[in-house]
Order: sequence, then structure tokens, then C-alpha cells
Amino acid sequence: MRSVPRISVVLIPEACELLKNDPISSFLKDNNYFNCESAQQNGNFLEMTISSSQTQMPELEQDTILSIPIHFVLYMISGASRKSFGFEDN
Repeated sequence: MRSVPRISVVLIPEACELLKNDPISSFLKDNNYFNCESAQQNGNFLEMTISSSQTQMPELEQDTILSIPIHFVLYMISGASRKSFGFEDN
């Protein structure tokens, strides 16, 4: 069974522009959001646990904790653990 991300974190346009040429961009989906297993605020940062299966970096063999400034976040969407954003996979 494939891993279904539980949370998507959508970034503000300015953050997308700032990160587009950064190595962190390999974690971005469609250049504007992160899929992650969990996310929590830690001071001025949002810490996200990103599954290695959700990245475009095959050299990652373990989950990664990525922290971004909280002001980069436009909004977050979360779904049930076995469904993608509340809809069943077909």
C-alpha cells in the first residue's frame, strides 16, 4: 500500500519564488506546496515530517523534518489517514 500524505502545506507566492532555485524545491509539489505526514508550529517555524517516498530525491532513505518560516504558509489541508483529503483512492 502506498503512503498517502496526510497534510499539504501551500506556500504564499513570494515563498515559491524565493525557493524555486533552492535545493529545498525538490520537496515541493507543483512548485507551490509540500506534502507531509505531520506539521507543527515551533516558534516562528513550521516543522514538517516529509516521507522519503513523497520527495523527488531518491537518495533520501528516511523521513525528513523540514522547517520553514511560518509566514511562508498560505494555508494547510489535512485528510483522513487512509484517504487523500477525504476522498477514497480509485
